[in-house]
Amino acid sequence: MAPFQAGNTPQLDIFIRGLKSHPLEASTETLVSLLKRRQISGSRPCAIAAVHILRQVVAKAPYRDVDGLIAKIQQTGQRLVHAQPHELAVGNIVRRVLGLIREEMQEDRTEFGGDSVSDLQTLCPEKEKETKEHVVGLPVLSRAPTLGGWSHQSAPFSIMNLLSPDQGSGAGSPMGRSGTSTPMLHGQNLSINNLKSEVLDGIDEITDELEQVDDQIAGYADIQIHPTDYILVHELDSTTERFLLRASRERRFTVFIAQGKSTTSKAGDATPSLFQKKLNSAGVKTINISNTGLAAYMTKVDKVILSVRGVTADGGAVAESGATAIAQAARAFGKPVVVLMGMYKLSPESTPDPRSLVEWGEPESFVNFSKGNMVNTVEVEVPLTEFVAPGLVDTYISNIGVHTQDHLPSLIVDHYNEQDSDFVLTIPA
Repeated sequence: MAPFQAGNTPQLDIFIRGLKSHPLEASTETLVSLLKRRQISGSRPCAIAAVHILRQVVAKAPYRDVDGLIAKIQQTGQRLVHAQPHELAVGNIVRRVLGLIREEMQEDRTEFGGDSVSDLQTLCPEKEKETKEHVVGLPVLSRAPTLGGWSHQSAPFSIMNLLSPDQGSGAGSPMGRSGTSTPMLHGQNLSINNLKSEVLDGIDEITDELEQVDDQIAGYADIQIHPTDYILVHELDSTTERFLLRASRERRFTVFIAQGKSTTSKAGDATPSLFQKKLNSAGVKTINISNTGLAAYMTKVDKVILSVRGVTADGGAVAESGATAIAQAARAFGKPVVVLMGMYKLSPESTPDPRSLVEWGEPESFVNFSKGNMVNTVEVEVPLTEFVAPGLVDTYISNIGVHTQDHLPSLIVDHYNEQDSDFVLTIPA
């Protein structure tokens, strides 16, 4: 594993610095290429890259209304997910941004009060005549509109009508008959600019969440790890490191480090030697064990901690290769399995085919086919990741709390809009 870095990966840092000076389309193509070549890899770096490019879409892309902005985000999101379909965090970030837009749109609609035709007509005389009344903050109407005067019959008069491009002018629109000197286009631009500002603020909050997620998860370490505990961890990363180091401030415990053979280096991971030095200097004893010798140690283990790439809606976890064997051994010996996850890793989707979430590596790193007759007769599958079934996980610790599997649906409702949860982000082959 690659040495742990407190900041982002070099390629990610270069990409972020170049966003302001490069056109949007060029920046998007660059990110797609980096994701395909895995020069930006790992859940958190991919999520950070996705949120930065989507911020540029909101700030720079041309669009006239909310539907146009949503379409731009969806199009860019599809390209990013297609470039790296095994990182659930990318699709999660796209859905989070879509949810922000819909939330701000709904709040704008609420500010205008009632949004139906009948609501508007109650404020107007039965006969068409001159009036100087202001209708719930809208421009003054010189004549009362009738149902026949709407550009869309029976269409609700709401913020969506204000943002619709065909409502800007014309006799078919109530604003086309307005007695005010302010054109509809000005109000439309004002609403779009306000929406853009609010969405950008929301994206900045997601960025702050990604920067603080490891420290927030580590805040729950003291209630999970007790003195003299034996903790088994797998495939060390920055989240696991900070979690254990936070617990070591007040606790003295032993850590078993299960290491499997890996073919990839993930940005943000800690090498076992460096990680062990940090724990040892904090008074924590560490012991390296092999995945093949788990049963011999599982009887002493008090808790298994897994850091994962993603969590599906049903509670399944996408983790590094070898995690399933650890979780199954823990279940056989009655040991609890705890998953560490930022909320950006929780996906609103469940998959009917777990193998579709598995990332496969090159067999040459494990089996040398340069000699022998097996090369044309044997197919070797090398999974870099595995799907840990929901029934093998007991507890999920996120940056907002400690959860059980039954609590995950409510978290999904809080973080995603229902309209985007089932949105297909992948591009058909």
